[in-house]
Amino acid sequence: MRRTITSINRIKLFTETVTGIMFLLAGCTCDMLKATEVNTHRDISDGLRRGNSLYFLCDYVLSGPGYTIIPMYAYKQGKIYYDAVHLYSLDSEKSGLARLASLKPTSSHRGRGSVKDARWATMGSSIYVLYRTGWSSANDGVYELFLFDSTERLAREITGDEKSSLLERLFVTKGRRPGLGRDVIPASRVRYRLAGMDDEAWQLPLPADYADLNEKQCERILIEQRGDTSFRRAALRNILPSLSEEKARGIIAAMENYKSNLSGYKQKIYSPLLEEWSARIAILARYKNAASAGEKIRRTTAGFADADGRTALMVAAYFNDTSLLDTLIRAGAAIDARDAYGCTPLMYAIFGTAPDAMEYFLKKGADTKTSSASGWTAWMFVSGSDLREGYLRLTGK
Repeated sequence: MRRTITSINRIKLFTETVTGIMFLLAGCTCDMLKATEVNTHRDISDGLRRGNSLYFLCDYVLSGPGYTIIPMYAYKQGKIYYDAVHLYSLDSEKSGLARLASLKPTSSHRGRGSVKDARWATMGSSIYVLYRTGWSSANDGVYELFLFDSTERLAREITGDEKSSLLERLFVTKGRRPGLGRDVIPASRVRYRLAGMDDEAWQLPLPADYADLNEKQCERILIEQRGDTSFRRAALRNILPSLSEEKARGIIAAMENYKSNLSGYKQKIYSPLLEEWSARIAILARYKNAASAGEKIRRTTAGFADADGRTALMVAAYFNDTSLLDTLIRAGAAIDARDAYGCTPLMYAIFGTAPDAMEYFLKKGADTKTSSASGWTAWMFVSGSDLREGYLRLTGK
């Protein structure tokens, strides 16, 4: 009996040792190689409207996939590649997004803070922003105060007695929410103002900077719809230079095949993703960009449709070209046409994150109740996007 127990202990020790070595090797491999999936987290604060500029905070995090430790209770964050809060301004024409400063609080509890409840105040050329960076040991919110001088374009943290004095003077008010006024607009409106902004315009690291995205892997990401929207956009952008119409048809066919092998429930989840991303892939393969699309569409008729039922109006909507939309509608283009998946021009505006095109269709009375083959309406496609606030405002939902 004693020898049996010893043998069991030896086997257990050997197993634990091998497991430990494998885990160590796996950890080294992960550190040496780039990630295969990177998630993007972008929180936007309420904004301050001042002159021709809109100021706001952006909490930006790039991380590897996390995992649930205890279902519905504890979640472990994946590896953090980038984590910072930045101050931005956006001009009134939505054409100039400027990253003004990085905010690095001295007593930060990063990972537990939030810019969502940021407060703004102004005094002369100075702009003050107060936001929660974490929680104290007494479970009270820890708030840090920053000053940005719009003339000198410098930012600094304010601490000590100066902070206490300014908090009392600028942020402690009676009868209304501290730091809010008529020049402060909600985060949802800020997001809508930013809708369709190129990822590069943020002047921040992108998922592709931390991921190994060769062409084959990018295609698999799109086919399997891995990662979040930002990660898929990075994959599509990575293969765009070599994305021919033939290759696009191959990827979309692979997506159809992938869907057919899913269970019934997973098919329902995947179907609207197939509709949205097949439109993106096909349009970018054929037209590449808005200028090329406009040039090609102007040489077609208003009733043009490709083999998948994709009309000129849908393409113009995707690229947010309202001038071309108006020309096509006046020439008789069908505002509620449907492609092979049952998607409408309004849905294509949503696929392209095109706020002006979406507003154009809603003001023209486009049908919002039509559903695609997956059963999704325009509202279902837009509800999780930055276009949501504008859609609600225009439809009165």
